[in-house]
Amino acid sequence: MIEYHLRVPLKKELGSIEAAWQLNITELGPFLVDIDSTGKNHFDKLDKIIDDNRKNTYKKLNILEDFEFTKLY
Repeated sequence: MIEYHLRVPLKKELGSIEAAWQLNITELGPFLVDIDSTGKNHFDKLDKIIDDNRKNTYKKLNILEDFEFTKLY
């Protein structure tokens, strides 16, 4: 919930979209940070986990790794 905005520096110069708004906010979140300050990307890590799970599942089900779903369009 936004209680009130404190100030919007450079609003005249940059406009309301580009200017940084300083707000007093409560009850906001939780958030998911996809890339942290060290460059670790959450979604790259998740893609690898999903790909590994797919490969393991294909192996258990005797499905070839280069299997492609039938395209219906």
